Amino acid sequence: MRIHHTLTSTKVLPAYPHLQLKFAALQSKQTILQQEQDITSLKRQLEVAQTSLDETETRLNSYKSRADEGETHKTTGENLSRKVAMLEEELERTEKELKETHEK
Repeated sequence: MRIHHTLTSTKVLPAYPHLQLKFAALQSKQTILQQEQDITSLKRQLEVAQTSLDETETRLNSYKSRADEGETHKTTGENLSRKVAMLEEELERTEKELKETHEK
């Protein structure tokens, strides 16, 4: 940066065209290096984001699986409750029939 200022402010470059070309080439290389560093940095950020996404998807699938299991247990519980209610009704009918049979 200091060299750039010195070269351009003292008008060294305009006096030496071959230095202008070298300076332009160096600036171009510097730009390319900066872009390569930016690309490397972005690749790293992408890797981190991808890892985070994979971990999040794994947790999400685990939660979904647990939710499905919970729903299955809920359905099973409801079915068992209905069956118990039916058995209780059948027991009441049977006890009533038995009582009526003993009374006769």
